[in-house]
Amino acid sequence: PKRLPCGPAAKAIATAVAHGVNEKEACAIGRAFWEEFSPLLAGDSKPKSAHFLSLATRLSETGHEERFSESFKSYGLAADIPISHVDVGLKSAHPILAISDT
Repeated sequence: PKRLPCGPAAKAIATAVAHGVNEKEACAIGRAFWEEFSPLLAGDSKPKSAHFLSLATRLSETGHEERFSESFKSYGLAADIPISHVDVGLKSAHPILAISDT
């Protein structure tokens, strides 16, 4: 699938989520960016993160912020990393990054 465009704002928000900012707050940040700066755009010019920020705005407006990080891969902001689980004698299996999963 073709990767959607993203710019510095999208990358900063995705990084914030990776470092613990929850999706609701990340969507609120994206929405705030978009609502403040979109009226300043000349004609049909759009910043690189326009699609990403409008998605964050829509998710924020509809209360579906928990879906935000699901879209990161479409923008090249997340990787699909397989995780295996091994029994180490605890209550639940321990997650690992196995070489055999690559």
